[in-house]
Amino acid sequence: MATIILVSAIVAVNAAMRQFTLYKERLARYERLYITTLSLRELIGQERLSKGLSRHGTLNGLDYRYSCEVVQSNKNFVIGEGEDSTGNKGTFTITLYRVSLSVDGQEFELYRTQYDSPVRNVRDEI
Repeated sequence: MATIILVSAIVAVNAAMRQFTLYKERLARYERLYITTLSLRELIGQERLSKGLSRHGTLNGLDYRYSCEVVQSNKNFVIGEGEDSTGNKGTFTITLYRVSLSVDGQEFELYRTQYDSPVRNVRDEI
């Protein structure tokens, strides 16, 4: 009888340890995926986006791919005197991009606004 109880206890502990190991591995994978996705979001935030831009690579051991598409693009809104001077015809263009991001098979969607000005800033060229 004692042997049956001992074997049952060993089997139960072994199953619990196996489940604990699986959960620990899942948590580590999720943590790596989360950190990688946040890092890529930061990288995309610093990049100059354009229509059709696509990048791929490996970061933290995970494969990633992202591409950009223009959702909407308008010049800034100008309010002036008379009917002809009001509307979207300002000096800079505001573009909303949708970024489709895939990290290790997980799909994400980000949106980013970018301002483009025809007047070049001297600091931008340094």
